[in-house]
Amino acid sequence: MSAMQLDHLIITRFCVRMQGALQTVSGPTFFADRDPLAPDNLALRWRLMHFTSLPSVRAQTDPEVGWVVMVDRDLPPPLRRRMEAWVAGTRRAHLHVHTPGQDLVGLDWLAPYLRPGATHVLTTTLDDDDVLPTDTAAGFRRHLEALHAQGNLPPAMILAFTRVLQWDLLPSPLAPLGYRTPWHRGRFPASCGFSLLSAVGEDTSVMALRHRFGDVFFDRDAEVKNENVAFARQRFAHVLQAWPKEALFWDAADALGPVLMSNHFVNDQQSRLSETRHRRTRVRSLGDLPYPIDWAAYARHAWRFSSWHPDYLQRRVRGAARRVQSALRGTAR
Repeated sequence: MSAMQLDHLIITRFCVRMQGALQTVSGPTFFADRDPLAPDNLALRWRLMHFTSLPSVRAQTDPEVGWVVMVDRDLPPPLRRRMEAWVAGTRRAHLHVHTPGQDLVGLDWLAPYLRPGATHVLTTTLDDDDVLPTDTAAGFRRHLEALHAQGNLPPAMILAFTRVLQWDLLPSPLAPLGYRTPWHRGRFPASCGFSLLSAVGEDTSVMALRHRFGDVFFDRDAEVKNENVAFARQRFAHVLQAWPKEALFWDAADALGPVLMSNHFVNDQQSRLSETRHRRTRVRSLGDLPYPIDWAAYARHAWRFSSWHPDYLQRRVRGAARRVQSALRGTAR
């Protein structure tokens, strides 16, 4: 059995204009209703990272895991310098400047950040406002190394979490730490922690796949209803022919617990705030959210996510106006 040299990179997008960059994914357009580089958006996403994804990566117990933070080439210089300082203060972190037209499907764009001699690359998505359990990277490594030792490691496979805890960032005098809510949209691979293992020769990163279909990419019995699934079936046809579907998907939630995904008024999935209202419970103590959250940073920035903040009220008014306009267009037809 040949030796395996596994390298693991967590990938986080920060306010990147992605139109056309992920053509195989066939999913929603990122930041469809606003400019990701708008000053108010940059400020809020920057605050979110302070107490969610940044401490999540820094707390990982596997010292070998790397972090690639994708930024837009037109990110304002003062903010870029602050991002560079973050990277400098985080072990094995890299700032990747995305340029329009750059191919994110393969591994070439990640080559500068990979350790020499890597035979297998594990890439993991972490949005800038979500949190991974501290043992995520170590748990992934243990699982893959055990498969390799048994001779059961396929050349490509999905690792994902199908259990999610939601943190509703709506702090108030009644609930200064916000609310926690169980996931409510069904059980499927979450975007937080969604991962692809790829032998170097397979030349595919997790950015080529849409998490929502993570449990059917390698399931030949599942019907192809999406362009992204068709892409994956074609790219990994030889893997599907040689390996059973049970070997090509691992639900990490059973071993590592759920991931933590935040809901707030600057989220592309903003509607989750209203969907979860009837199931919320107050976060009464830090132990109610046993994740690597920077609570000191949260205390500094929480007011900006309160439903009392002017930004929130303005967004609600704009959202209501859009819904009225949409209804009027439908009536006109």
